[in-house]
Amino acid sequence: MIAPDTIQSLIVAATQYQPMEICGLMFDQDRFLRCPNVAADQEHGFEIAHQDYYNAMLIHGSPWATVHSHPNGPANLSGRDCQLLDALELVENSMKMVIVGLKPLQIRIYSKAEGTYQIDWKWDVRPMEAKEVWYATNS
Repeated sequence: MIAPDTIQSLIVAATQYQPMEICGLMFDQDRFLRCPNVAADQEHGFEIAHQDYYNAMLIHGSPWATVHSHPNGPANLSGRDCQLLDALELVENSMKMVIVGLKPLQIRIYSKAEGTYQIDWKWDVRPMEAKEVWYATNS
């Protein structure tokens, strides 16, 4: 659901901005717009300024997802994330939430429908497979 180049952009942005959370908007699978995080506590929260959100919509149209990172943990929903998804469901807004977790490195897309939080898409770094290695020596 997210293009490979956009996955890379999300990871780079989240890594460069840590220990603060990044935030932004997704307009389709390959259009991520990073927005300044104006939250009072940027290490544990994210907030997009109303004017930045409005300007982004004027240029790109309606976003299909908000984006933020969890620099010190996985891409799991936090209590605040659940509150935002609850509010979106309440006003019948189908916008999704993209979370970039850095420990471990993963991306999740969440939504809420009919009272249930769900993972709509996920991406994880695949660990390298352990293989037996034979070494040759000169004797």
